[in-house]
Amino acid sequence: MEVLDDEAYYWVCSLDLNWGSFHTPPMVLVFIKIGYALFHNEFGVRLLFVLAHLITVFAIGWLAKPQDVRLFIAILCSFLVMHVAGVWAAPDIPYLLFSILLIIAFDYYNKKVTWPNVLLVSMIAALLLYSKYHGVVIILSLLAANIPLFKRPSLYLIGLIALMLYMPHIYWLYEHDWVSFKFHLLQRERDGYHWYYPLHFWGGLVLITGPLIGLFLIPAAARFKPNNQLDKNLKFVLLGIISFFFILSFRNRIEANWMVATIIPLTVLGYKAALQRPRLRKAVFLIFPIMLIVAIALRIVFSYDILPSGYKTFQKVYEFHNNKKWANEIKKQAGELPVVFQSGYQRPSKYWFYSQDEKVANLTPLVSSPSHYLLLNNEVDFTGKKVFLIHNGLTAGFTPLILTNGDLSYKIIDSFQTYRQYKLILQPEQITVKAGEEIRLAIAVANKPRNQEAQYQKANLGCLLFEQGRLINSVESDVDINAILSPPYSHTLTIVAPKEKGVYKIYPSLFIQYLSPSVYGDPCTLIVQ
Repeated sequence: MEVLDDEAYYWVCSLDLNWGSFHTPPMVLVFIKIGYALFHNEFGVRLLFVLAHLITVFAIGWLAKPQDVRLFIAILCSFLVMHVAGVWAAPDIPYLLFSILLIIAFDYYNKKVTWPNVLLVSMIAALLLYSKYHGVVIILSLLAANIPLFKRPSLYLIGLIALMLYMPHIYWLYEHDWVSFKFHLLQRERDGYHWYYPLHFWGGLVLITGPLIGLFLIPAAARFKPNNQLDKNLKFVLLGIISFFFILSFRNRIEANWMVATIIPLTVLGYKAALQRPRLRKAVFLIFPIMLIVAIALRIVFSYDILPSGYKTFQKVYEFHNNKKWANEIKKQAGELPVVFQSGYQRPSKYWFYSQDEKVANLTPLVSSPSHYLLLNNEVDFTGKKVFLIHNGLTAGFTPLILTNGDLSYKIIDSFQTYRQYKLILQPEQITVKAGEEIRLAIAVANKPRNQEAQYQKANLGCLLFEQGRLINSVESDVDINAILSPPYSHTLTIVAPKEKGVYKIYPSLFIQYLSPSVYGDPCTLIVQ
């Protein structure tokens, strides 16, 4: 099976392995780096994730200690994600592995304080946080289930050792202006809040925990009365994850995979509850064959290109097939020119993986979230050179590029220029006005340009107005960026406030002839009364 979009993206990030990356801590990159060093293909990308998934399955069995093996296997195999995600390279796999290892290690530490147990819990806690930031929810849930342990001095030693082990990542975040935290806390906020997000949360929870078996196991596990500390820990983990992300859903949209660790307590506690409740046991054995058939069907679709062409209009289908052919088609058209995509991280990553051509860059358009390509900043290497610029879909002024996996368009730029090394700022940071009132904002360069003498081709200053994450207006001035690269280093933009009351975000932008407008700095908050 060919690599998925995210797998290709994490592979690109792993090429320059560091203590962090734009979206996630580095564990997913370490897994890919090791596997790909052994096998330079899709199998190498996924190797350690498959092994981690197998260890996770055996560890869940160790926790459950099932006497009724048929029931345990039926429950575990009724989670669709256990069939599908276990063979993919994603941060959720090491996150699951170190979550269950921490639950086991913490149980040992709870029963007996020894130096090996202290060191083991410390190390696994750090590895969990190196896998996914959501690991902090697992840690806090375990602590909440074991309040008396706060009387142990060794518990604070565990925290200190784990923090020391995690310091390289914290320092990396500091060096990179806390880019990961800003993305998760601020960028997602830019997408806006919608009233249906809490409902989306419950739908995602049902999807990731089934999608059928979770409807029965979640209430059963929530009502289950633990008769030992380990079961209490598992119940606190389950309720902790659900409670945390439900509360967070009143701020952001919650992705279903963020709650994947609920599978651990649901399997163990659900199994024990099913032993006591015949009706739940019957439901499990009814759901199991259904989910097995669905899992087999999905595996076939993922592995073989058998769907009729009409179904391939869905972009997700393109993730699995013909990507190598697609990359070769682009490579043949571009020749030896560097290929610069203006798209999300998916297409450049797939092209890089299957063409094995390092002359690739990505300029994130307005409609896509920023990515690790901002840190790679490799488009700077192509400044002043001829490049093969690719836009999503068919774009006016660009030549159609007819490809196997969806049509794009391209344009050859004789002297490519990039402006992403510049960060623009708007002043004031917050402004309150009346509906329809004229607004004057100062726009300036926040960072010192590398070469102040350079005169870039025309890129007009402007701004973008957002409401609830939706672009509602763009304003382009007739002044290009060169005007603020020398004294007085700023320019005044004039825009008109919306007629509707509300809170808006205004982002600084550049309007470049061959690129779509994008965000070039932090927003100004506009309050319309």
